[in-house]
Amino acid sequence: MKILVTSTWFPTKNNPYNGDFVQRFAQSLSKKATVTLLHVESHEKCTKKEVITTVFNEEYKEIVVYIPAIKPKILNTFRRMLEYQKQAKSLGKFDFTHGNVMYSDSLWLVFRKWFNHNSYFITEHFTNYDSKSGFVLPFWQKYVAKLVAKNAACVFPVSKSLQLGMEENGIDANYKVIPNIVNTNVFKPNLQNKNENNIVQFLHVSSLNDDQKNISGILQACKKVAEDEIPFQLTLIGEDKHDIWKNYIVENQLNEKISILGQLSHGEVAQYMQQSDCLLMFSHYETHCIVVYEALACGNYIITSDLEVFREYIPNQYVTYAKSNDEADLAKKIKDFILNKPQINPTHAYKFVVNAFSEEVIMNQYLDSYKELAT
Repeated sequence: MKILVTSTWFPTKNNPYNGDFVQRFAQSLSKKATVTLLHVESHEKCTKKEVITTVFNEEYKEIVVYIPAIKPKILNTFRRMLEYQKQAKSLGKFDFTHGNVMYSDSLWLVFRKWFNHNSYFITEHFTNYDSKSGFVLPFWQKYVAKLVAKNAACVFPVSKSLQLGMEENGIDANYKVIPNIVNTNVFKPNLQNKNENNIVQFLHVSSLNDDQKNISGILQACKKVAEDEIPFQLTLIGEDKHDIWKNYIVENQLNEKISILGQLSHGEVAQYMQQSDCLLMFSHYETHCIVVYEALACGNYIITSDLEVFREYIPNQYVTYAKSNDEADLAKKIKDFILNKPQINPTHAYKFVVNAFSEEVIMNQYLDSYKELAT
């Protein structure tokens, strides 16, 4: 089986963490098929077209094309679509294309189907389909999504909650929910790595974007816990707005209880999870939130905001829900955990994640769909 994978989001030299989950998906897929990943990006710092090809092995290679951005911006979309078509044509025949994240560039997949009879699939991750995000899709973006989804052999939202959000936006498709992959070779229990400090260790991993992840709510709740002189440690790992959160920590004299780190590798994040007792998430909205299941695989208990996407996947014995956007309730749940420290069996939690989200399980779900629907 020969598959062309494309994505609106993908790690590049301009944004090395953007859509890294798509890269991991393509690499996993290449263990079952021959995969070429193609990404085209227009950028104002680019002065001439540049094609970077990276060959990992006989079954997997990546082609990233940079083209100069021009004005008006709408022209960049057409230039990227033309470049996608040019590159795809030069690569020869594929059984089908698997696109990730519907955006204006994705119209190329529709034209490719109409004129070249190449079927395609879509995996969707975009959180802004969720009404809780407060984002209203522009008319053009909704139109593109409707057209791309309608012509796809299948659209794979990463959660049922995301599918419902898409349907609420009038996007009809042949849907099948397939969640993200957890690398269970990296994210797994390691009791020898467990922190021997008796103080309860909390962890939060995200972009630290307050609009979605509600970092301010987490910090306010932790401030309430600290005021009751209850011992705990919280480590935040992420890449966004460090100075804002560092200033809050200093101004509220939380330095001894809360620390904040930058972006870390997956291996480093796994080590912190293996040393932690509980993952804190207090998001306003999510589509899947893979970090929850990575933490669970490492043996962490989960305290999170009460969102349907979490109830969709997390077994009740591993989680406590705080009322969404209620810092006082989150503080209460944190206190209860510190005082009672509910125990979970790390081996059982890891087996759950393996059975639900491991590479082998998720890839087999995709392969079954390909065999059933690809024409």
